[in-house]
Amino acid sequence: VSTPEGTQDILKHVSIVIPDHKLMVFTGPNGGGKTTLAKVIMGLVQPTEGRVIYNGQDVTDLSITERARLGISYRFQQPPRFKGGEVKRIEIATILARSGGLKIFDEPEAGIDLWSFARLTETFEQIHREQKDTMIIISHQERIIRMADEIVVVAGGEIARRGTTEEVLPMILADTLGGCPVLGRKEKAQK
Repeated sequence: VSTPEGTQDILKHVSIVIPDHKLMVFTGPNGGGKTTLAKVIMGLVQPTEGRVIYNGQDVTDLSITERARLGISYRFQQPPRFKGGEVKRIEIATILARSGGLKIFDEPEAGIDLWSFARLTETFEQIHREQKDTMIIISHQERIIRMADEIVVVAGGEIARRGTTEEVLPMILADTLGGCPVLGRKEKAQK
């Protein structure tokens, strides 16, 4: 991808189709490429090769503003003079207020309290039931991951796994539990 700092090899031959009116969750280890993939879709980062197609139209060379007019929504810059959680709620509300199109949420649960998180997930579930929008949510939260029609695990700049919640979530949980040093120490202590 091309960034203001130059060209970086972050994503490697990623090809993905986002079905209409579905809720997809991108998850995976930090630094794996999830946010970069969302930024390519939104137009914040330009791919050095490949294309971004939205509703049959090549939007690769369109600006963020032009993509937004077509219905692709992503987080906005932070308004001044608000606390972090308030900013997050304003950004999410702004995106949710737009009807139709593709909505991309990058870790929407970060920086919000448990009560706001509960309302946020209820809102996502309602939008999903109404099937008016297509949503991509980048998250590590199991509650959000469980809502997905499809989970995409992005790791090392590639799509490592992709499938339904029933197919992929057990693998994610097994990977995370098996690799946790605290849990490993607890198991050894019990033996």
